[in-house]
Amino acid sequence: MSAGSRGFALAAMLVLAAVQQVAAQSDAPRVPILALPAGTRGLGLGGAYVSGDSPDVLFYNPAAIGSVHGSALTAERIGNATLGQFATTGGVGGFGLGAGVRFVTSGNHDAAGDPSQQRGGELVAGVALATQVRGVWLGGAANYVAPDLGDGGGRAAFDVGAAVRE
Repeated sequence: MSAGSRGFALAAMLVLAAVQQVAAQSDAPRVPILALPAGTRGLGLGGAYVSGDSPDVLFYNPAAIGSVHGSALTAERIGNATLGQFATTGGVGGFGLGAGVRFVTSGNHDAAGDPSQQRGGELVAGVALATQVRGVWLGGAANYVAPDLGDGGGRAAFDVGAAVRE
């Protein structure tokens, strides 16, 4: 990696570190699916997974999809909930492209339970694009996040990232 690329990556990290608060770090209630690790590797690392060689990196750092190609399908059972995901990545020209979907079912379908506590599950679906600039992969993802599939409401969420492969 050249000195110019290292300087660019360092400057980008300093700018990001200078930001005091972003919307994802607000005190608003968290969407549980966004707090759960995507895939078994992220689960094994306690969610501390930002770069890897599998398409599920799409859910952690969209820039990393630039050098990862393939598809991944995982399913996990946690208590009475099921977590599943599918991600696929590839390249066209100098761009990395990716798409993925994650879902979790709450497992709380007891008709005798409190209806206000019953949830149909959660969903995140997104597309990502990455390109390399001076040896640094830069990427972004646009996601649709549905925190409760039972109410049909959802909202947009965006991720950005940078990655260097040596």
